[in-house]
Amino acid sequence: MTDEFVTGIAARLQGLAQNIVRVKPQRVFAEVPREKLLDVVKILKDEYDGYHVTVITAIDSGEKFEILYHIVAGAELFTLKVFLPRKDPTVDTLTGILPGAILYEREIHEIMGIRVKNHPDMRNLLLPDSWGEKGHPLRKDWVDPRTKGVK
Repeated sequence: MTDEFVTGIAARLQGLAQNIVRVKPQRVFAEVPREKLLDVVKILKDEYDGYHVTVITAIDSGEKFEILYHIVAGAELFTLKVFLPRKDPTVDTLTGILPGAILYEREIHEIMGIRVKNHPDMRNLLLPDSWGEKGHPLRKDWVDPRTKGVK
């Protein structure tokens, strides 16, 4: 069985995204280099009615970070996977295209240490203002300074 939608979007995103697959009905995954993220999101918004970012999550695999952008576009839920090296966990903000990304980007910055370039408001969202330099608590290498690593 062929999936004309996935074939069409893969052709449209050629050179911008790879490994575009339908994982189940109305769910499409694609890997996007961070340098192409804004281009892909703009295409989803302008050409596929992609106006709603449902959530942005970040995963620390130990070797790298993976950000998952879940964007509703028409009748499809797109998950864009962006991989970031540990030495440079930086990505551009989506807020200029999808303003609803603002809180999710604050969260991944705060708890994972992902730097979001050009974000309009990087105040803490979840952690207290007094958190300071205690690190990013969802990173695998984080040590809680209150317990000094005691398990």
